[in-house]
Parts: sequence; structure tokens; C-alpha cells
Amino acid sequence: MSIYSLNYCFTEREIRQTLDSTYSFNPINHWTLKESFLKAIGTGLQRDLKSFEVIMENESFHLYDIKRKKKDNCYFQTFTWEEEYYLSICSNQPFLLSNIKRVRLEEVLNWFD
Repeated sequence: MSIYSLNYCFTEREIRQTLDSTYSFNPINHWTLKESFLKAIGTGLQRDLKSFEVIMENESFHLYDIKRKKKDNCYFQTFTWEEEYYLSICSNQPFLLSNIKRVRLEEVLNWFD
């Protein structure tokens, strides 16, 4: 991801955190977190990507508005598969990892039979 892309998608605080080696996520993973929030609220990319930020604190991700006010009713979880695929989920309620199940495409197709 180029520095131009980082500046377009992320706030300065997010860029610093994403590039900081003490955190275990990269720009693509951070993008999926922001994207999951946009999907959760139903706006998609119509919302300015810098109008909110997703910041890691105490081993979990938190949502802040542009005035750096923390939003308490937003929960994130991110997953990595095969070291190159990232999936992030955003919800207005806490969820348990045990409730999330990876399924094969064939299983999904069978649901519609």
C-alpha cells in the first residue's frame, strides 16, 4: 500500500499505529477494520474514511470519532487465514469467537437447495 493510499484512508494516528512494529497488524488488516465499520452502519464508502478511526488499545480495537471521542458501543474482531487473507467484523454488541464458524462454499450452496 502506497503512502498516498495510507494518507487517503487513514488518520495520522492510525498511520502511526499501523506502521509501528509493536502492533501486529498491517495496512491491509487495518483497512478491513475500517471497512467492517462502514458496512456495519450501512454507508459503505460514501462516508469520509478520515471521519473516524479504529485504534488498538489494550489488545482490542476501539472506534473514535474525528474529535477522538471513543464510541463504546462498537466491537471489532479481526482474523487472519493462511497468513495473507484478512477478515474483520464490526458489531454494536460483543460477540464470542466460538460463535463464528468457517464454512466451505459447498456448505453455503447446500443451504439454498
